[in-house]
Amino acid sequence: MSPNTQTNFNSEGESFFATLLNPGSSLHPTFLILLDGAFVALLSIFVILLCLTRSLHIVVLMGIELALWASVKWYVRNKYITGWFLSAIRFVKELSAAQPNEQNQIDTKLQNESRSKEKIL
Repeated sequence: MSPNTQTNFNSEGESFFATLLNPGSSLHPTFLILLDGAFVALLSIFVILLCLTRSLHIVVLMGIELALWASVKWYVRNKYITGWFLSAIRFVKELSAAQPNEQNQIDTKLQNESRSKEKIL
């Protein structure tokens, strides 16, 4: 490897780990994919161990791992839904705070756009 390649690899590695330490990085799509991969790898190891040992302990560990995975998925889903819901509430509040004249102008514009789309179809 050339020295330049080694330097680029280190800077990319540092930037990846630097983003993991930022607030809110737990919802980053790359992190979520890596987390799912880790859960799949752990589950596959447990399945292999279950086939080899037939131990009740492995079944319990698989249950714990699946519960943890489900709780992570539930948290991420609720975090995204909550963010979307709060932005929708904000939009409704801003829309209701708009003056009636502005609302009429917006309604007229939307109706004209829908009529023009109907004419095209």
